[in-house]
Amino acid sequence: MSDSAIVSSRRLIISMIAGLGAGLAALVPAQAETWQAMPVKVPGGKIEQIRVTGEGAKARTFVFARGRWLEVTACADHRFCFTPRQSPVVKKAPKGGLPDGLIGERPAAMKGRSGPVSAWYEQPTRIYGHGILGDAIEAAALTVRTANGKTLTVAAGDGHVFEDLTPRLADLDGDGSAEIITIHSDTKRGAAVAVYGVIDGSLTELAATPPVGLANRWRNPSLIVRNPANGEMLIGEVVTPHIGGTLRLWALVTNAGAGNSGSGFKLAPRGSAKGFSNHAIGSRQLGLSADGGNGLIAVPASDRKALRIMRAGKKLTAEGKISLPGRIEHAVGVIREPSGPVFLAGLADGSLHAVSRLNPDFYCIRNQDDDLLLMITETEAGKRRKILAASGRNWCVPRAGLKTVWAFTDQDAIEGCSHLVGRKETGLELKRYASFDNCRWAAK
Repeated sequence: MSDSAIVSSRRLIISMIAGLGAGLAALVPAQAETWQAMPVKVPGGKIEQIRVTGEGAKARTFVFARGRWLEVTACADHRFCFTPRQSPVVKKAPKGGLPDGLIGERPAAMKGRSGPVSAWYEQPTRIYGHGILGDAIEAAALTVRTANGKTLTVAAGDGHVFEDLTPRLADLDGDGSAEIITIHSDTKRGAAVAVYGVIDGSLTELAATPPVGLANRWRNPSLIVRNPANGEMLIGEVVTPHIGGTLRLWALVTNAGAGNSGSGFKLAPRGSAKGFSNHAIGSRQLGLSADGGNGLIAVPASDRKALRIMRAGKKLTAEGKISLPGRIEHAVGVIREPSGPVFLAGLADGSLHAVSRLNPDFYCIRNQDDDLLLMITETEAGKRRKILAASGRNWCVPRAGLKTVWAFTDQDAIEGCSHLVGRKETGLELKRYASFDNCRWAAK
């Protein structure tokens, strides 16, 4: 981009080609073949953080690279745009809260004049030495601020702590008032997911899962997802994400058998599957998963070297398992497109990868050779496109009428390699460049 095109650093939009169609990953069974992963080049180099703000269709994804925040959006023609922004707003817990705890807020769409609007953890304590979040400081109390300005607090209880950083707020029962989802740990029996609400002016536990069963066993409820089958709001968690994690979904429902005792609610299971992890031991990052809408969720596999795509519905089903060249370390971002979600996974080496469905309207070419190459495509009508493709570069072009792909060492080269595009191909990889039409191609 020329200097004249830069109006100001805050308005600069940096675009780059990063196809949302074919890719580099090894995909699994039939239905999973509709998903793929592609590396995304981030202006400024390696990412250091990913932060997701908002929820549902209003979720926004930001990456931090080389000292600045960039909002990631999808542009036309299978490109990502990176727009410099102010740091996404996070609200730290007030005095008396956890040292690095944040205030959780109800979804922006909830504008009612009753019920909780924000929540945070208070009364730091060291009674539980698990330290799964990087230190042995947990919370002994949960505090909520309501729409009418009242502040309500509930204690974790003797032998219990909130082993968490930020409460999550959502309307789980559809009454227009938010509930608060927490990680409530028994120092002898491990963690449970506990849901709180305001009843008759008091902050009350409405329902909870059973604890894991052993001390120093944890769980991370990182998702709130709407079930498209019946409209239920579901809590998505991974139980023991560090030792063979299980993804579980829960719905807050009326407990018909409770009579006049208790809150009258319970958490009902809505599906489970093994082989997941949404947290690294000692990490403060609890957002290693994303809601893609229409029941689609993305959660790392147990080794965090793959992103698993699942769908909530009448039952929990697997859509794909997409391998990545390293471990997922940052919050999983999401961009919702008309064709479906694009999940953004940041790896430990600072690279960013986009995971999405194959788009049949585009044909994507990847240079797997070590050298910079000139790539050219030509349609049956004679229209040509070209690009200098560095090693690892992906290039997506419209699929309609595509006939031939060429690779050359540079624009002055006379000899090169060509590939005739088959009718059923979805993409192409150049495995190795060799002159005189002796390249090794791999069609998708």
